[in-house]
Amino acid sequence: MVCIAVGTVGVIMKEYLFAACTIIIGLAALSARFIPANFVPRNYFFVTWFAIGLVVASFFLGLQNARWHLLAGMWATHIITMSGQTDDLRVRLIRSGDRGLLFFDPSTKMINFVKWSDVKRIQSLCNC
Repeated sequence: MVCIAVGTVGVIMKEYLFAACTIIIGLAALSARFIPANFVPRNYFFVTWFAIGLVVASFFLGLQNARWHLLAGMWATHIITMSGQTDDLRVRLIRSGDRGLLFFDPSTKMINFVKWSDVKRIQSLCNC
C-alpha cells in the first residue's frame, strides 16, 4: 500500500516514470499476497505481470523524456539554416537520424521534422 501511495504522489508531482514503477511494485506485492501458494500457474502470472509492467514503465519513461524536451527545453541549442529560406531557425535539437532532424521550435512550441536535403547548415549554440 505504501508503494501505491508513493506512486500517487509521483503522479501529482508529474514524475511519471517513478510513479509507474512504484505503483507496479505495489500492485505486484498486493497480488502476491492474495494468490495461493499452491496455485500452479503462479509463476506464469508473475512473468506476465512484470512483462506488462515493463511495457508500462517504458511508456512512462518515454512520456517523461518527451515532457522534459518540451517543458525544460524552452531555450534554443542549435541554429538550422534551411536551403531556400533566408531566416534561420533557432531550435532545440531532439534527434538526428539517417532521414533528417527532429527538433523542438520554442517560438511555435511544436516538434518538427526536416529532411537532410532541406538542411543547409547546423550551428551549435552551446556545449549541450
